[in-house]
Amino acid sequence: MDFKYWYGLAVIFLLLAIDEYTDIHNRIFEPVHSHLKAIGLISYAWLLVYVPLLLAMLLIYRRFLARLPKPTVKLFILAGVVYLVGAIGINFIGDQYTYHERDALSYSVIYTLEELCEMLGIVIFIYALLKYMEGYIGQLALVFLDREK
Repeated sequence: MDFKYWYGLAVIFLLLAIDEYTDIHNRIFEPVHSHLKAIGLISYAWLLVYVPLLLAMLLIYRRFLARLPKPTVKLFILAGVVYLVGAIGINFIGDQYTYHERDALSYSVIYTLEELCEMLGIVIFIYALLKYMEGYIGQLALVFLDREK
């Protein structure tokens, strides 16, 4: 039965990757963002959709998470927190900064921290998945062969 949850996670992460590549979340919510910015608010209109989806996903996956080993769940949570700190927290700081300041170097540092948190969250999640797999199939090894031999 857990295969449905794993399949669901694969689909969710595929959709998130497509969204990240195509910037759908910004294009869909651009009219709302423009309106809120015009009245003096920095908009996170996409959060109005993604936060409820995240909460719904956590609700749906609660039984699945309860069946996973505790170290795996802890790493999943850590990965999510680190990712969201970058995607929402540091992103918000960057948006506020660009709205009030124009220093390119400072913005580049903020943007780099945002991307660092997001990528670090992904690395932690991949590590958690590999450790989980290791518990079922034993030691994992990636071997590179020399094609010239």
